[in-house]
Amino acid sequence: MRQLVCSSSDLSVAAVIAQLLNERLSNVSSISHGKRNEGIVRSLYSRKLQNLVHRKFMIYDSKQIVNANVPYLGATPDGKVFDPTCVSPFGLLEIKWRYSFRNELSIERACDNPVFPCKMDDGIPK
Repeated sequence: MRQLVCSSSDLSVAAVIAQLLNERLSNVSSISHGKRNEGIVRSLYSRKLQNLVHRKFMIYDSKQIVNANVPYLGATPDGKVFDPTCVSPFGLLEIKWRYSFRNELSIERACDNPVFPCKMDDGIPK
């Protein structure tokens, strides 16, 4: 096991954790695949909802979120969502794309797979 020695003035706890996780997980092929494609999927999702739901639907960058009441728990969502058509217009986005679908060329092609969680309905993945 690797030991890490630093003072609190050197690095924040969040920075140390992020460094350790990134170092250990960056070589995992499924995680690398997700990181490479996350921005593309996020952009496609945003444009799709702007066309289907509301043109003011927006996704903003999100960093690590920590609840001040339980600072040992945190989350790193893939984005913050604003949808003016909802009663509660603010939310979080977490993108998941099964690694087994990495070779699918499009969402439409993935929807043809019986184990994929979405199906095409009048040209719209649902």
